[in-house]
Amino acid sequence: MRMHSGSSRVSLADHRLARLSPAWKWFARLAAPTAAILVPSAFFLSVLSPEAEEPNALIYLAYGGAVLLAAGMVTLGVGLIRATRASSGT
Repeated sequence: MRMHSGSSRVSLADHRLARLSPAWKWFARLAAPTAAILVPSAFFLSVLSPEAEEPNALIYLAYGGAVLLAAGMVTLGVGLIRATRASSGT
C-alpha cells in the first residue's frame, strides 16, 4: 500500500468547503495526514528487531491507517456532496 500526499492536500483544501459539523470537519481534516503517518510507521516498527523474520503485531497499524484514510475520505465526500446540493438548491 502506498500513500500519496495528494489525498492529504485535497482533504486539507476541501474540508473548508464541506458542509459538516465542526467535529466532522476536524476528523476529515486530520484523517489523511494521520493515516500517512500510521501506514509507514507500521511497516517500520513491525520489523524493528534485527532478528525479525516476520512482522509483529504492530503491522496492524497499517490496517488502522487504511481504515482511517477511507473513513476520512468518505466523510469529506459526504460533506462536499451536501455542500453542492445546498448551493444548487436541491
